[in-house]
Amino acid sequence: MLHLLIAASGLFLFVGMSAVVGERGFDPISGFRIVFGAGWAFIWGLTGIGVLRRWLPAWYLSLSLVCVSFLVLALKAMDNPLGAVCHGFLYVGIVLILIVRRDEFR
Repeated sequence: MLHLLIAASGLFLFVGMSAVVGERGFDPISGFRIVFGAGWAFIWGLTGIGVLRRWLPAWYLSLSLVCVSFLVLALKAMDNPLGAVCHGFLYVGIVLILIVRRDEFR
């Protein structure tokens, strides 16, 4: 279920940036954030559904997404340290749950 929480944050980014573009007009950075938010929500949502169904590829994809998210988190931690800590706890929780329940995916 934590995967779907992250997918919801991607939807929030998508909707929020779409509203900004509607107010101020389109620019390349806002367009990238809209596409990134939609893609983020789609990938994490599909991974979350796959993990709930105990699909092995979803387990590997989830670990890969968390690793990439940790790298992005390390790069963005100076901008928002509290947000980095909160997301860090979320990603550590995902990794711990996946490791503890790895036998269910085999």
